[in-house]
Amino acid sequence: SLLQTKQKARLRSICKPFFRKYDTPPFDNKLTRQEIHPLLMDLGFNRGGEVEAIFREQDTNQDGVISFDEFVEFLFGFMQSEERMERAIAGTPTSQRFSATGIITDEPEDDEEEEEEEEEAKKREP
Repeated sequence: SLLQTKQKARLRSICKPFFRKYDTPPFDNKLTRQEIHPLLMDLGFNRGGEVEAIFREQDTNQDGVISFDEFVEFLFGFMQSEERMERAIAGTPTSQRFSATGIITDEPEDDEEEEEEEEEAKKREP
């Protein structure tokens, strides 16, 4: 459907930096089993057999690697599953945050600085 096409296009643009984070040299725009493992751990999957099953699920053309297109299709389906999304949220350490570029960082967001800026803005209002 048109809506799904637009959603997938948006997902592609959002996921590209995330995908690149796990694509190690030679940066071939494909993820191997070794590269996908940390990504799946970040999504809340931590058992080896489970990671292997998900790898096989993502590798739809069975070439032994996950292409960006396969990755997007998997994430689109992943996001449609309430159970998987809840698990991913529960499995992500609270110290990890998505930066403005979509990359996961270990740096906590500075909420105090935002609060101070908001207070200063309120003071300037007439």
